[in-house]
Amino acid sequence: MTGYDYSHPRRLHINTLVYRLISSSPGYLIPLYFGIKNQDMFEWTFIIIAGIIAIMSLPVTILAYYYFTYYINDRELIIHSGILAKNQRNIPLARVQNVDISQNFLQRILKIAKVKVETAGGSETEGLLEFVSVADSEIIRDLLKKRAKEQTELKQDEITDYNFESNMDPVSLPFEQTTQKLLFSMSYVDLLKYGMLTFRPVMLVFMAWAFQTAQQFAFLPDFDEMDSESIAGYIEQYPLEEAILYIVIATVIILILSWLFNILLSVNKYWKFNIKQDDDKLLSEYGLLNKRKGSIPLKKLQMLVIKTNPVRNFFGFFGLDMETAGIGEKNKGAETAVPFAVKEKVFPLAELLTNAIIPDDFIPVSRKTIRRAFIRYSLWVIIISFAAFWFYTWAITLLGLLPLVYYFAYIRWKYRGYRFSEDFIYIKQGFLSRRISVVPIKKIQTLNIFRTFFQRRLGLSTLHIDTAATSLTGDATIIDIDSDDAVIMMEDINSRFKQKQAL
Repeated sequence: MTGYDYSHPRRLHINTLVYRLISSSPGYLIPLYFGIKNQDMFEWTFIIIAGIIAIMSLPVTILAYYYFTYYINDRELIIHSGILAKNQRNIPLARVQNVDISQNFLQRILKIAKVKVETAGGSETEGLLEFVSVADSEIIRDLLKKRAKEQTELKQDEITDYNFESNMDPVSLPFEQTTQKLLFSMSYVDLLKYGMLTFRPVMLVFMAWAFQTAQQFAFLPDFDEMDSESIAGYIEQYPLEEAILYIVIATVIILILSWLFNILLSVNKYWKFNIKQDDDKLLSEYGLLNKRKGSIPLKKLQMLVIKTNPVRNFFGFFGLDMETAGIGEKNKGAETAVPFAVKEKVFPLAELLTNAIIPDDFIPVSRKTIRRAFIRYSLWVIIISFAAFWFYTWAITLLGLLPLVYYFAYIRWKYRGYRFSEDFIYIKQGFLSRRISVVPIKKIQTLNIFRTFFQRRLGLSTLHIDTAATSLTGDATIIDIDSDDAVIMMEDINSRFKQKQAL
């Protein structure tokens, strides 16, 4: 066990210096590039700036590495840092809630990892080790877990839940591992289907920009160097039919390239995805270039969200997200339980995790929501149509979209609903992005009723259900229900919550 002795001050891995020098290199390489490209008196300023940055960053990087040490005793993780201003941080092991181990692609090449230690006092990082070896990161994680349990057992019989994440392959550890049960794994076929049915607008924009840049260098002259008469003469060389054909071909190429890159990104993110149960924790592992291995205590689970969209729903595919409390950074998003699978796999897993029974039928919200949505969206269509009419007379034809606006308002109402059970609230909402939220009543933090101006005119309200979930989408709302029903619902939920607390 001498190789696992962390009771004496230790420094970070030596490759930390290499990584920090590489990651800071753009600060002096970019000015150096501009200086070398145009070697006149003015551009030499960039070379001087690059030299100053390089000269100053090297000793600072070395000294920061030299004065950073850490060690672990029976009660605390102690970190010393600082060059001129010295800093000592003591983290009690009994308060350790989460140890996050992460690696990007360059860190994997250098065989180093970042370790973030979070405590029960919140989701912010209390201790940060940038960077240790892969083996050290795994051992530190298990050592903190083991010592934290020992400290907690000394104070109370109840053992705190822990969340430990790792983005790399596991190494041999000196601590005992528990038995794990596989709950779900994603096949290669489903992974490809997921990529084919995933749309990322950012990727479409990026491909359009890349295509335009590439074809400008390959086929078109530099319009920036041409006057308006030259540009007009160049365009007149090509008939309208060829221009339309070019636009069609370019659009098809952009769509195909963005579609293929969506598939590649999906494969890279969810390669060999699987989720297992380890006692009272869920363990997930996935990733190709950037591997991730995460853990979520079931105690921290706040609500489940079953997701789909019209295209995936047509083929019978869904996803499952877990909203958690106090795990990782705030507002970082929900944890993925199932990225993509058929309904027969997603719904049973959701029911297994929460003991909920997902209903097939939901109580619809008030039909008045159709009128409210139609009026609101129609006003936007009318305003945009008349505003654009001053510039383009054909814009008045946008008023023909009003029947489609009503249909959209109807579809919006159709895919909203709710259902109560003894222990859960089920909320269905969305059309393009459909969600079924499963909210345990005992996890509810606050209930709020609010009404917009138009809702007050129609006698409608929105019931907002807040949980302790840390992501931006961690709340659930029942939109456009009759105001009297909203008050009754809130009283009913409060009564059930008190009953759960009394048990």
